Amino acid sequence: MTIHDRLINLRKEHYLSVRALADEIGVPYASYFRLERSQVPNLTILSKLACYYGYTLSGLLKGVDTILD
Repeated sequence: MTIHDRLINLRKEHYLSVRALADEIGVPYASYFRLERSQVPNLTILSKLACYYGYTLSGLLKGVDTILD
């Protein structure tokens, strides 16, 4: 599983749209959209997502095989 797949799965498990999640964590929609679409991960956004979902950054990345495509 890639980080992008993990982020999409988590977002869908929480019944959130891309825009709603971006608003929840306080990042621009376009920045989060690019992150899910296989762009280079942004550590600031990943840290905010980990906090939002109740994970540490390493916990968020657990089970992720590939960070970069």
